[in-house]
Amino acid sequence: ALDIDQAYSGTIDNAVVVLGDISDHALEVDGPEGTSNGQFTLQNLTLIGNLNTDNGEYADYRSNAQGMSNNIFAYGFKDGSDVELDNDGVATNYNNGDLTFSNWEIVLPAGVTNVEDIFVNKAENVMVTGFGTEATAVTEGNQTVGANTSLLSWTYANVAGALGF
Repeated sequence: ALDIDQAYSGTIDNAVVVLGDISDHALEVDGPEGTSNGQFTLQNLTLIGNLNTDNGEYADYRSNAQGMSNNIFAYGFKDGSDVELDNDGVATNYNNGDLTFSNWEIVLPAGVTNVEDIFVNKAENVMVTGFGTEATAVTEGNQTVGANTSLLSWTYANVAGALGF
């Protein structure tokens, strides 16, 4: 998982996250803590799900997360997996443009017919509009976003996990 916390304000670019059998979220994004304030950038990521894990969510945005998640490709997730806005603070940041999403391409799990259904607002008191419209359903091999895996072919993770980069 990519787990960012405490007002992380850097950029993570060209990364692959592979969920294992006991994985929780591919992305776990927390926002500022205390007086620290920062916005992250996640771009050109490939998220590979796992059908055997009990949880196996795409992403959990929580604790007033603020930043950008762009050019994300995801496949191999279960039909109950989601990208979630976890609380009122995160939903407010989404509405205010402090948390943005663009160019997500997702291979729909069996049983899911609408890509927007994967994007869930779990805030108790804040409604959002348009969450999930940033995503497109694709078939594997026809994606136009995500990590450039050819740059990762040399990695131990590729060899040990037989990822085929």
